[in-house]
Order: sequence, then structure tokens, then C-alpha cells
Amino acid sequence: MTVAPVDNPQLRAQILDSLRTIDDSVKAQSALLNGCCDAEWLDDDSRTSVRWLLSALREHRRNLRKMSRVWRALGVDDHIDGELVAATADLLDEHRSFRPHIEHWRAAAVAGIRSDRSRFWRDMLDLAESNLRSAS
Repeated sequence: MTVAPVDNPQLRAQILDSLRTIDDSVKAQSALLNGCCDAEWLDDDSRTSVRWLLSALREHRRNLRKMSRVWRALGVDDHIDGELVAATADLLDEHRSFRPHIEHWRAAAVAGIRSDRSRFWRDMLDLAESNLRSAS
């Protein structure tokens, strides 16, 4: 099955823009997960879960870049094959499937940041009080 090449340049540009945006998003999500892996508040089971998700995201990002190369390789007069459209749609659906997992770890990271900040300021107050007592 082929799609008429009438909208080929416009469709190609839209899809490449979408793939580029998703790739940037996956890159940022991977950075978030890398930060979670280093967090002190993460237990071993959670760290394993984050590493698994990070590994899956890396593979997903590789697939996004491969698909982008396929779309960039299309010539202006090339027909857009239905299989290419279907594979791209599958890749976009795959990206959506990561959303709840990323949201979970984003919320955990925010909670960890709040906890770290509270602990930091509590320690600063304790240090200040200790310094005031020793100065008196």
C-alpha cells in the first residue's frame, strides 16, 4: 500500500519534527532516570527498576534515530509506504507506553529533592545552633 506523494514533503517534515521532539524528550527522560539511579533515597529493587527502564529507553531512542534516518532518506518524489507509516505509528505508541513509568520516577525524584532539601536545612540549623552554643 502506498500513499500519494502529494503531501510527501510536508508529511515528511512533520514526522521528522515529531521524531526529533520525541528524541529530545527521551534524552531528557534518560537524564532524569540517570539522576534517580544515583539518588540515596532509592532502594536496590527500585534502582533495578530504574535501570531496566533506562535500558528500555535507550533502545527506544536508538529505534527513534533509525526511523528518523529512514524518513530523511526519502526523496521528494518518493512514495510513502504504508508499512513505513505503520512502523512509525507503532514507534509513537511505544513512546506513549513509557509515560506512566516516567511520571512515577519524576514524582519520586521530586519527593527525593524535597526530602534532601529539608534534611540539608535541618542540618544547617543544627550546625548554626551548635556554632552558637560553642561561641557562647
